[in-house]
Amino acid sequence: MPRRNIKKNGHNPVDVFAGNRLQTRRKECGLSQEKLGDKVGLTFGQIQKYEYGLNRIPSDKLHQFCEILGVAVSYFFKSGRTTVGGGDIILGPEIPELAKHFMRIKVKERRDAVLALVEEIVDMW
Repeated sequence: MPRRNIKKNGHNPVDVFAGNRLQTRRKECGLSQEKLGDKVGLTFGQIQKYEYGLNRIPSDKLHQFCEILGVAVSYFFKSGRTTVGGGDIILGPEIPELAKHFMRIKVKERRDAVLALVEEIVDMW
């Protein structure tokens, strides 16, 4: 059985990195640990353990986090890059601010309208 890459504190550096990214993105979106936990059926304590890398994030929860936080899975494994349309792009500094405001839109139809507007603007240029 292959050995996991473990630091002195006993935590896998990949888990620590992914947890740090979860915490960063959660805060950018203006969510507390409790609110994020409520959205995925976890306690704030469980979210905290993921954020500190004490527990590994299960794939089903990672998928839910991606949906809620508006990021690709690669966000949790690569710094500052994501894949769009088959190619890597570097996310600009305005993306977290845009995502934070977008996630505050509670009505799905309004979020859909914002997305349609952005697509229309992109198609115009």
